[in-house]
Amino acid sequence: MVNEALGGPFVAPWEVQFVSDEVMDRILAMAEDLPGMREGQQRVEEIREKWKREAGLK
Repeated sequence: MVNEALGGPFVAPWEVQFVSDEVMDRILAMAEDLPGMREGQQRVEEIREKWKREAGLK
């Protein structure tokens, strides 16, 4: 999961134990939380664009 979040083979399985908790939390947040946040932002943008079209602003 760590390398998937980083987009490539950056950490060997035997090196994971040496990654600090702070860094590991950030890596896992990218893997677990970021996709959901992107989906939410996309929905906000879609609603905003719809509103602008309906208001004749675009």
